[in-house]
Amino acid sequence: VAVETRSTILNPVFVRERMKGGAGTAQMFGEIFRNIFGWHVMRPSVMDKEIYNELYRMYVADENQLGVRDYFERVNPAAYQAMTAVMLESARKGYWKALPEQLQTVAQIHAEVTRLYGAACTEFVCDNTKLQHFISENLSGEKRIAFEETMKKTLDAPASNGNEVILKGEKLRQSEEYEQRTIHDLLVGVLVLLTLVTIVWKIKRK
Repeated sequence: VAVETRSTILNPVFVRERMKGGAGTAQMFGEIFRNIFGWHVMRPSVMDKEIYNELYRMYVADENQLGVRDYFERVNPAAYQAMTAVMLESARKGYWKALPEQLQTVAQIHAEVTRLYGAACTEFVCDNTKLQHFISENLSGEKRIAFEETMKKTLDAPASNGNEVILKGEKLRQSEEYEQRTIHDLLVGVLVLLTLVTIVWKIKRK
C-alpha cells in the first residue's frame, strides 16, 4: 500500500500528468482518498502514519506548486470536497494526528469550495452530521456561519420540492452501494497482498 501510494498520488510527476485529465481523472483522486480512509478503518497497521501529513503537503499546501486547488475547482470541485472531507473525517476519527493549523486550513478550504460550488452530497459531505460539526469547530467567525448556512440550505432543499422521501431513499441506496463497493475493493486488496506475501515466502524457501 505504501509503495503504491508513493508511486502514484504522492508522486508529483504522476499527479502532474493526471492533472491533464478532466472530471473523471479528478474523481479518481477522490476515490483513492476514500480507499485510504477505508484501509485505515479495516487494516490501520498497514498504513504509513505520515500519509495524511504527506497528502496535506501535496494537495492542501501544494508544496510542489502544481496548482492543485485551481485544477480541482476548474474540472471537478466535488472531488476536492470529498478529498478534504476524507482528511477531516480521518482527523476526527483519530487516524490523522493533525496539527490545529492543519485542521483549520483544510476546514477553511473545504468550507470555501462548498460555499462557491455547493455541497456535493457524498457520504462524507452531507451524510455525516458529526463531521459537519467538526468542520464548524475548526472555522471561525463569518466562515463558520457561511458554512453552516450553506449546509442548512443544502440539507433543507429536498423538503421544499416534494421529493424528500425519494431523495433520501436514493442517498441511502448510494451509501449502501458505496459501502459494498468499498468492502469489495478492500477484500480484493487483501487477497492481492496475501498472494504477494505467499509468492515471496515460496521464493525465500527455495
